[in-house]
Amino acid sequence: MAALLSCSPRTARVTASLASKVAFCVGYNCTSVVYAAANVPGALTRTLQPFATAGVQLTKIESRPSRAGPWDYVFYLDFEADPQTSPAREALALMATCCEWVQPLGTYRAATTVLEPD
Repeated sequence: MAALLSCSPRTARVTASLASKVAFCVGYNCTSVVYAAANVPGALTRTLQPFATAGVQLTKIESRPSRAGPWDYVFYLDFEADPQTSPAREALALMATCCEWVQPLGTYRAATTVLEPD
């Protein structure tokens, strides 16, 4: 799969696990990242606080068990901003200081309308 996606094996596993997930951001550039935080009290709050301080809108956060070991989790985060521009760039940099690792999954232009199933 990594060769097919032209990415690292870890990114390929993350991308494959996201195949069945759909994020709904409407009218903005949306960015998806996956990261791991230490299993200590307040770790999740510390990873999200930079976005609140910067005024970056979070649209989704999801935790999934990590294969690294019991009680280890990875977090999928979607937010409405381009990570190459301020203030999202600074929020991601601050977030990375309190994460074990951060992997951007991509930025995409969100839909301008919500599509309803037939």
